[in-house]
Amino acid sequence: MRDAVEFERRGIPAVVLANDVFRPIADATAELLGLPSDYVERAVVYLPHPTSILSREAVKSLIDERWDEILAKLTGRAALSADGASAAPSLEESPLELARRAVDAFAEGLRADGAELVLRAYEEGVLQAQLDVFDAAACEGGVCLLPAPQLEAMIAAFVRPALPGLRAVQLWDPRDPT
Repeated sequence: MRDAVEFERRGIPAVVLANDVFRPIADATAELLGLPSDYVERAVVYLPHPTSILSREAVKSLIDERWDEILAKLTGRAALSADGASAAPSLEESPLELARRAVDAFAEGLRADGAELVLRAYEEGVLQAQLDVFDAAACEGGVCLLPAPQLEAMIAAFVRPALPGLRAVQLWDPRDPT
């Protein structure tokens, strides 16, 4: 996404192609970069996960299927296809339940790479979560996941809209030797 933003700052239209399981991460990245709230909707085209295992012909076919949407976003027109947004959380939910739903939504992107994010606690504005990494062919040992400090920042950016009282995120990461 950073590359697309830099291209756009230089006057070069850009579209980000991202796997659909990384929607939460795209939203969090846009927030971290201070992009307009509609940036992801205007600039990201989602592809089914995983794409790394597809043949050259399958990738070409996938891009051909999405060409109208890619072109529409490159030229600034509204996207031709739009996915429904998730329902807004109920006002009756406790802060802990809101935190659990937000963490679970963020975890969708991690699951595709063989990892899980579990809420441990949410108290006094501090969200505590644990990263569990499983051996997966796509991401053995979690090497494709962001380092813990960056992952904490991404989690915070993603869950903050659901948890306005969020002060900090503490992440237990098995990859961190300390």
